[in-house]
Amino acid sequence: MKNLDYGIAYAEVLEVLKYISLENYNKIPKNYITYMEENCDEKSTFTYNIAIPFEKQDLSDDTKNILAMLYRLFWASDEDKKRFEYIDKQNIQKRKEINQKYSPENVFKNRNSNVKYNNINKEKNEIIEYKENNWIKKLFIKIRSLFKKD
Repeated sequence: MKNLDYGIAYAEVLEVLKYISLENYNKIPKNYITYMEENCDEKSTFTYNIAIPFEKQDLSDDTKNILAMLYRLFWASDEDKKRFEYIDKQNIQKRKEINQKYSPENVFKNRNSNVKYNNINKEKNEIIEYKENNWIKKLFIKIRSLFKKD
């Protein structure tokens, strides 16, 4: 079954590829191009306007992602590929730290030591009864707050 969003994206990518250099086009394996040609949406009406900068073209996010993947796999220099690899490693490390910090096991393990309970008597593990102030005490507190200096 063909995904319509990717079909449109493949059609847009093929249209963009018409305007790149032959050297860069030849770096893409033929099976990638034939796959996009077989799965593209023939009804797509996207046309690449060379008068408009690439950033301002009306491309879908899927198209931009596919072009980024093509750049990363086939067009990027070795220096860029090393930089991408370094950034990927940093992102993986950050995700591991976040997953470790917020994992359910650690959250519940440290729960009793980090949280302070105001309404619990820890020796007896009972809830302390909270009594609400009566209306006279509330009135007195309001009047006293009016005369208090800030």
